[in-house]
Amino acid sequence: MPQTMRPVFILTDFGLQDAFVGIMKAVVFRLSPESPIFDLTHAVPPQNVQWGALVLEDALPYLPDNAVVCAVVDPGVGSQRQAIAVEVGGRSLIAPDNGLLWPALQRTGEPFHAFALKPGQHIRPQDSATFHGRDVFAPAAALRAAGVPAEEIGTPIEEIQRLEFPQPEADGEGALRLAVLAIDHFGNLTLNLRKDNVPEWLREESATFSIAGVTIRGIRRTFGDVAPGDAVVYWNSAGRLEVGVNRGSACEFFAVKPGAKILMSNEESG
Repeated sequence: MPQTMRPVFILTDFGLQDAFVGIMKAVVFRLSPESPIFDLTHAVPPQNVQWGALVLEDALPYLPDNAVVCAVVDPGVGSQRQAIAVEVGGRSLIAPDNGLLWPALQRTGEPFHAFALKPGQHIRPQDSATFHGRDVFAPAAALRAAGVPAEEIGTPIEEIQRLEFPQPEADGEGALRLAVLAIDHFGNLTLNLRKDNVPEWLREESATFSIAGVTIRGIRRTFGDVAPGDAVVYWNSAGRLEVGVNRGSACEFFAVKPGAKILMSNEESG
């Protein structure tokens, strides 16, 4: 694919009620008209950097090798936080320097190079203190998509802000206290345990989960493994442990929010 046709993927917490997303796309199109523009999501809860980081970490492995990602979840907009471009593999990630990119970068396992975006003809942070999606991030993403080197739009930096997801906590021998990281559109509860990091003592068929006074036994393959209306624990498509309800919403069923705790143990160990 020619350099001038690098695709741009946009992730924000802007929603679709206002014109913010459309304006960002217009800026990208104006500066890189041959670049396809795609939405990752604009439904990240407002100012929820951790949620946005989770979405980006799960999505990045499936994006084209030459993708440009413009990620804007930016509660510090207009403050002293940096705006950055990060080059990893063949991809370019444009975002505020608030930890939003860190989990995705760690997931790649590849070295990366970071640049602090600098004002220029098209990158104009002074135009607005509250809409850097339009004035900083979209222009920077478009310039990278159009083939402008990262060195021309930013200054190399050694460190970027880190964001670590909460880790499972030991709760006695053979038990872990997990946390709800996010809740998706269907009301499924995404937990902070990945399939590649399960404890040695866990046996999926006898795993027991306690949440909001309800006990769920076993890790299943999919929703249909339980009766309609019943809760189920399974590995989601990103390899994270998740709680759902067959033909229902686990969020409504358990009346919980992100941060809620779930106790995981083996049935025989109580």
